[in-house]
Amino acid sequence: MINKKYLYDVPEGTSGESFDPALILAEYKQKKYAMTGYVKAYREYCWTVQSVDDLKTAPFHILAPEGQVFSDKEHIRHMETTRKYCTGTDPIFIATDHIAVDVNDESSIQCGIS
Repeated sequence: MINKKYLYDVPEGTSGESFDPALILAEYKQKKYAMTGYVKAYREYCWTVQSVDDLKTAPFHILAPEGQVFSDKEHIRHMETTRKYCTGTDPIFIATDHIAVDVNDESSIQCGIS
């Protein structure tokens, strides 16, 4: 099945003269780069499970109760709230390390990258 969001809408009668394949290639290279980064990031949250002792859960799951998702709250609030429930004594619920980065401050950005 073709995913239509990856197709270009080219009007009928368009000639190849007004079409630059290099631009489309550059766009798809950027998409590939973004997807590769996404896969690399989420792989850090995947591991082999041999037994129940290997199970862990993302703490943010507890912040999505029935009927609410708290999307109106700041992300840092979610991280700090879940940290309260992750005491370090339960091997399944582990607090996620995090840092707040000010995207308008170069030193803050560098702290977030390193």
